[in-house]
Amino acid sequence: MNGAQQLRDYQKRLRPIESKLRRYTGVRHVDVGYRYVDGQRTDKLAVRLFVAGPKLARSQAKAKNLAPKSVAGLPIDVVALTRARPAPSALATPEPAGDLLGGLGIGQTAQSAVTLGVVVHSLAFPGPQILTSHEVGYENETVLQFGLAGSRSRPVGHVVNWQPSNMCALVQVDGIPSVYDAVRDLPNVRKVAEPVDISVLFANRVSLQKYGYGTQRTEAILDGGEASDGTVALSALVDGHPPVAGPGDCGSIWMTSDGMAVALHYGSRDSDGAALAQTMHGIRDLLGLSFP
Repeated sequence: MNGAQQLRDYQKRLRPIESKLRRYTGVRHVDVGYRYVDGQRTDKLAVRLFVAGPKLARSQAKAKNLAPKSVAGLPIDVVALTRARPAPSALATPEPAGDLLGGLGIGQTAQSAVTLGVVVHSLAFPGPQILTSHEVGYENETVLQFGLAGSRSRPVGHVVNWQPSNMCALVQVDGIPSVYDAVRDLPNVRKVAEPVDISVLFANRVSLQKYGYGTQRTEAILDGGEASDGTVALSALVDGHPPVAGPGDCGSIWMTSDGMAVALHYGSRDSDGAALAQTMHGIRDLLGLSFP
């Protein structure tokens, strides 16, 4: 059985027991991916339970309702996670003109900025929109873009669709006559990765890239398959390398080198700095998106 086949086999066997696994203490996400031993990635697959806060000792398993080491013949790996926080920065001074820059921060303030992800079209709204993290702001709030140093800003638009359960939002672009002439350094989406593509990318350890406000350009591989809630995890190509994402990167797009959009970044694991992201095919279908 090859890697993609084993991944799909584990995912199939996981479905009837996933609701049970989610009832264990602290579990926030469940997926199938590489098992970690003493913080090091192995080549073995496991059902991973991502838990809020630190992992607890096995001696507390019964008292704290912790997950067992295996369920229904599937090995269990417990992984601590945390949400990425926006990078602190200086307050910005509004600037009326300028380009929309990929990889720079957008939001209400420089302190809470996330990453400008990609320009899209939604069936529900006229003109172009920006797809980014839901942390960009609430519906109808004004959105600014900030420079790398957070010293200047310019108006971009306002939030028109806020989806916190899917970690994404759409920002309607306002006051820019031709957004495509104003956009620089944004991803060029050739296609969106479907579920079968994600399995193949995982099995072949294909390198993905993102360009974020926090850590700028980084590379990673899929660390597991797509979970039932649309989450995928990504980790460094080689164990021990710096984290692949950090504060301020929420909203950036993980893509292949030939323009396949895989997932929208929304957080990081505190155990090893691996990225957590929502699949783009799920976001596309939810929001009715197309890519210019």
